[in-house]
Amino acid sequence: MREDFTQSLRKLGYRVLPSQTNFVLVDTGSGQNTKKILEKLEEAKVFMLPPWDEEFTDLPDRYIRFVIGKEEEMRQVVEVLERLNDGGGPDVC
Repeated sequence: MREDFTQSLRKLGYRVLPSQTNFVLVDTGSGQNTKKILEKLEEAKVFMLPPWDEEFTDLPDRYIRFVIGKEEEMRQVVEVLERLNDGGGPDVC
């Protein structure tokens, strides 16, 4: 599931850092993009914690940490990003 999710994000133009864990770290390009993505995910009822909370205090706000969930949940995240980016990648946020 992690690899499918990662490939989907890369196809949308996001830089995804290599991971062997149950989460992936995605570079959105800017803190502004991250904020917009988190807002759109919340509107779609996909709730997440910001990646720069207590656990990741040194992580720049241009990153989002996605925990790998069920296939349906991950597909929903990709669909939100597709709508947000209109298939054009993170620079369009």
